[in-house]
Amino acid sequence: MQLLDASTVSKPFVTTAHRAWLRIIALHGERDTHATQLFAISTHPMVISDRLGHASIQITLDLYSHVAPEIQEAAAAPFDRAFTLMHNGARNEGDTDLIDNILPGVDYVTFH
Repeated sequence: MQLLDASTVSKPFVTTAHRAWLRIIALHGERDTHATQLFAISTHPMVISDRLGHASIQITLDLYSHVAPEIQEAAAAPFDRAFTLMHNGARNEGDTDLIDNILPGVDYVTFH
């Protein structure tokens, strides 16, 4: 496999970005942005690792651990909503469906 010269990719990228009135960042920055956005939408780390060509998932997790707090907040939000509904009392069938989907088997009637 023969490696490409960096300018082979970066010059057309910069030209295209200028034409589209996009802010120019380094091509490697685009790669990092892509990986961070994949983490933010809860893409499995193995998929991200494969896309980036990392030798192991651990490399990906080590490099992008700074995204973890946002991911943790996103993962916790549905549980927060379900517990709030349980505490305040489910008001309609949609509320009870949400609780049942997030916390199956929990007897939320006891929280009223």
